[in-house]
Amino acid sequence: AGYRNQLTELRTLAVGAANGGFNSEEAQQAYAMAAESIVSNYNEAVATASYNGAALFDGGEGSVGELAALSGVDLSSPEAAAASIEAIDAAAAEVDAAQVDVGSTQRYELESELASLRVTSQNLQAAESSIRDTDFVTEYTNFIVEQIKFNVGLAMLSYSSLSSTSVLNLFRSS
Repeated sequence: AGYRNQLTELRTLAVGAANGGFNSEEAQQAYAMAAESIVSNYNEAVATASYNGAALFDGGEGSVGELAALSGVDLSSPEAAAASIEAIDAAAAEVDAAQVDVGSTQRYELESELASLRVTSQNLQAAESSIRDTDFVTEYTNFIVEQIKFNVGLAMLSYSSLSSTSVLNLFRSS
C-alpha cells in the first residue's frame, strides 16, 4: 500500500505540474523537487525491501514479485509532466499486479497451511486422548490388583491357623 500511495501522490503532482497555464516557474520547480524526492524514496524502498535476508522485489528466489525502479519522471515543465504521467501509471499498474499476485498466492498458501495445522491439531488431540485412556486403564488395573491383594490378605488373616508373617511371605514371593 505504501508503494501505491507514493505513486498516487506522484501522479497528483504530475497532473498539477502538467497544468502549465496556472503554474509559475517557482511552482513548477516545487513540483519537480517534490517529484524527485518521491521517486528517490520509491526507488530506495523497492531496491532495499527485504525479508529474512531475501530481496522482496527483485524477481529472484524468495522474492514476492518484481518491481522496476521508477524512471522517466520529470515535472520541470508542463510537457515533461504530461509525459511523466504515463510512466507513473505504468509503475502503478506494476505495483497493482504485484499486490494481486502476492495477495492471491499468500491467501491460498495460508489457507493450505491452516488446513494442515488443523489436521495436525486433531491428530495430536486424538493421540493425547489415546495416551490418557491408556494411562487410565493401566492405573485402574493396578488399583484393582492391589485391592484384590488387600482383600485376599484380610481373608487369610481371618483364619487363625495362618500367622501374619506367613501371609506377608506369600505376598513377597509374588
